[in-house]
Amino acid sequence: MFNYTWFDNYFTDLDREAYFIKSSNNYLGFVMINENLKFNKSGKSVAEFLIIPQYRRNHIGKKVAIEIFDKYKGYWEVEPIEGSEQAYYFWKKTIEEYTENNYEIKDNQVFVFEKL
Repeated sequence: MFNYTWFDNYFTDLDREAYFIKSSNNYLGFVMINENLKFNKSGKSVAEFLIIPQYRRNHIGKKVAIEIFDKYKGYWEVEPIEGSEQAYYFWKKTIEEYTENNYEIKDNQVFVFEKL
C-alpha cells in the first residue's frame, strides 16, 4: 500500500475528479484527472491512471482514456510515468489514434492536445 497526498482532494476539490473502473463486481483500475497543467492556462490533466495488471492487454485502458477525453472539451496534458516505456507507448498510441496525430510532445514527455 502507498500514501497518496492528494487522494482525499479528488473527492472534495472542484478541479479534481476520480473515476473507478469496474466491471460487474470487479474493480479494474482508476483514473484521476485535475487541472494542474504545465503548458496551458486551462484544461485537464491525467494525474493518475491505472489498470490492474491482470486486466491489461484487453483494450480497457484505451477505452477508458477515450471516454475521459470525450467527456471534457479543451486542452489535455498527459505525462506518462517517468521511466516507463510501457506507459509512454500506451499513451503515444492512444493519443495518436484519438487525435489523428494532432498532438504535440513537450519536454520530450508530455502529450498535449486539444479536444474540440
